[in-house]
Amino acid sequence: MRLTTPAEYDAVTRSHFPILVRRVFAELNPCVIYYDNWHLRIIMAELETMRVGELRRLAVALPRRRLKSIII
Repeated sequence: MRLTTPAEYDAVTRSHFPILVRRVFAELNPCVIYYDNWHLRIIMAELETMRVGELRRLAVALPRRRLKSIII
């Protein structure tokens, strides 16, 4: 999928959480490669269940430098 305008990219960023995380990571760490790993997908899925109201609490324990602060 190719986005042609910044407005389209902004719209996709607002509606798709993994793209938002990738965009924020790129803004904060412009010279670092973003690796989309399984633990990130699990955290994003659990945050989505919280957003829709299926889950009320979530405890996330990760070592340092695992993008927890950016995602949560």
